[in-house]
Amino acid sequence: MDRVHDTTRRVIVAVNAETRGCGRGGTPCRASRWAVVLGLVATLCAGAVADAKPLRVGASGDYAPFSLRKEGKYEGLDAVIANRLAKDLGYSGVEFVKFAWPELEEKVRSGAFDVALSGITSIPERTLVGRYTRPYAATGAMLLIRTEDQERFASVPDVDRKGVRIAVNKGGYLERLAWRKFLQASIQPVSDNEKVPRQVLLGSVDAALTDSAEVLGWLRWEFRTIGPFTRDYKAMLLPPDRDKLADRIDAWLVAREEDGWLQEQRKRFLGEAGTLGADVALGAACELIRLRMNLMPMVGAAKRAQGLPVQDAAQEQRVMDRIRAWSKRNPERTIAVFEQVIGVARAIQLVEVPAAEVPLEQLRAAIERIDRQLVREIERSPPSRIKDWKQGLERLMELQAIREEHIMRLAVALALPENLSVTPPAVPNPTPQQGGARNDTP
Repeated sequence: MDRVHDTTRRVIVAVNAETRGCGRGGTPCRASRWAVVLGLVATLCAGAVADAKPLRVGASGDYAPFSLRKEGKYEGLDAVIANRLAKDLGYSGVEFVKFAWPELEEKVRSGAFDVALSGITSIPERTLVGRYTRPYAATGAMLLIRTEDQERFASVPDVDRKGVRIAVNKGGYLERLAWRKFLQASIQPVSDNEKVPRQVLLGSVDAALTDSAEVLGWLRWEFRTIGPFTRDYKAMLLPPDRDKLADRIDAWLVAREEDGWLQEQRKRFLGEAGTLGADVALGAACELIRLRMNLMPMVGAAKRAQGLPVQDAAQEQRVMDRIRAWSKRNPERTIAVFEQVIGVARAIQLVEVPAAEVPLEQLRAAIERIDRQLVREIERSPPSRIKDWKQGLERLMELQAIREEHIMRLAVALALPENLSVTPPAVPNPTPQQGGARNDTP
């Protein structure tokens, strides 16, 4: 828009300069002005387009139906989204920047592209180096096996046995899931993702870990599937300093959900399984809460490593002050939600579990980015029913220290109607525990 205003201003100035004195001595003023206007508009608009920069989009090119590179061109759901996004936001086009999955996080951290858009799964670790948009698709992890092995491998536990070989794309979310979920089987990361199904077919491995979107292009009569056994969100990932662009993309995603365009594209490329359901805003808010809570074991470990108390009233107050400053619409509801969020986060931190060593300041920066986005998603989401919020938050149960009571308190706060300022009771502090068993203390 600024470029259009600047072009208009330059046209007016140039027309006045070029036609100054027209009409004197019988000069046809009106014709002269229109001729100059048309010529200058064409020239200056062409210059404005030439000055526009392309949107640099990180893409793997090996993950159909999201991102596939054929003969130097990118296609798939994310290529369609990228081109529409660039056009709508006023970029001159899209410049795809190829990345390999093991280097994604470093590429994001270094700003190698403006946004990564390649079927990227929303996971907590990546919030440390970048900033997700709201989700635009969903998938579920699945196992691909040979048809002849379907009796041998009737369920996920059947595959997780000694001597069973599982192939998985190297460096992505699915490899992390494989190491975490399949503790007995032999995990075999594969650098070329497109070769994974062939390894299963030839018997080089017994199974492959894939997802409900990718498997659509792999299925044939020789294969059977197990699952899906997770629900994972896909979102764009931006460098941490691109807040303004991330906000514009989120607003664009909201608009494309409302006009139905994104839903059409999901059905086209992913089928019904890739849709997000009726309430996208509810799912987006729940996913951000999940990402935040999954950082808490690392926060607790970082505090203990520095000799700091886990319960930090001053830091909690700073967080709440930020939330109050960011809340524009119905702040009572947003504040009620964050009071519960902080209480649950404290409960998780108090349980000592093995966690990655991450500097506390890096963790707090990631949490601040998540919180800023979560405030907006809470404000976008309708109150909805308690049971809908509770269902959306169920994935939190994978964390130690999380109890049904915590999820219910969060759901009640999220379900508060806009005219209600009464907050649910705060989450009580649990007794600190060592890792191992779940924390079931009051």
